[in-house]
This record gives sequence, structure tokens and C-alpha cells, in this order.
Amino acid sequence: MEANKRFSRIELELVVLTKATLSRYVLEDLGEEIRFRGEEILNRYRNLAIDGEEIDLVIETNRSVYVAEIKIKPSVEDVKDLINKTEIVGRKFGKSVTSIMADVYIGDEVINFARSRSALIYSY
Repeated sequence: MEANKRFSRIELELVVLTKATLSRYVLEDLGEEIRFRGEEILNRYRNLAIDGEEIDLVIETNRSVYVAEIKIKPSVEDVKDLINKTEIVGRKFGKSVTSIMADVYIGDEVINFARSRSALIYSY
């Protein structure tokens, strides 16, 4: 029983660390694109809660908002959740919004589904 608790704790810590690291990667990579487009980053929010939804990373620029969800192995359902969160953020900020799914392992089905919903894929 004690071993299960320890393994669960280790798993939680690894997920948290991975999400924090990938959030940083997304911010760095997206920051380059944002500057190239002539936009300026105004705010960055980690674990932002809006209307009962928690969003891993929201980056607001002077022109638009980027919504990123960080997953280890995303599913089609994760992409659907991302699109829903993107719509919520769009209403809240009143700017054009871009969806980003950042991941470590992603299958072709999920990539195709995300792209069909105009979501960007950042794979690390």
C-alpha cells in the first residue's frame, strides 16, 4: 500500500514537472512567432481558471490570445476540451484566439483531428 502511494506521488510530480517544462518551451517557441508577426506579449497565465475550466497556458498579445494545453499523450477528447477552452477564452478576452496542443507523444489520429479544428501542434 505504501509503495502505491509513493508511486502515485512520483507520477504526480513527474506530470507537474513535465507540464511546467513544456509550458516554458511553448512560451519560448511561440514568443518567436509572436515577435515575427509584430505582436507584443502583454500577459502570460499558467493554470488560468475561467468559467470553471482550468487552462494550462494562456498568452495574451496586443492583438490576439493563444491557448495551450499540455499533455503527455493527448487524445481526441483532449483536443475537444482544448477547442472548448479556446472558445471560452475568446469570449472572455474578446480577441482572436489560437489553440495549441503541446505534447510529448501524439498519434496521427489526434494530429489530424487537431488540424481539422485549426489547432496547432507543438510536439517535444
